[in-house]
Amino acid sequence: MLRDMGVRTLLHDLTGSTDELSVVEHHRLHAVVLAPLPDGRLAKATTTALIPLLHDIGALVIAEGTTPELAQWYREIGIDLLLPAQPGADEY
Repeated sequence: MLRDMGVRTLLHDLTGSTDELSVVEHHRLHAVVLAPLPDGRLAKATTTALIPLLHDIGALVIAEGTTPELAQWYREIGIDLLLPAQPGADEY
């Protein structure tokens, strides 16, 4: 496996689907970058439950492009790394 060779891999825009979680677990990915969080209580509850599951299988959890309020919430639920918003393809 790539991880055994020292190659770090990540999955970008993780939504938390069962298929994605299986990929993270099976391939022992180093990290995941969460997809932008939709508004809503259920989305926040699901993300809150997802973080410890990802940590349990050894993945770092990354979020990007957050507001100050969302950044604080991400810190509270255990996000490992917060990245600034990345420019869109039309902004280069």
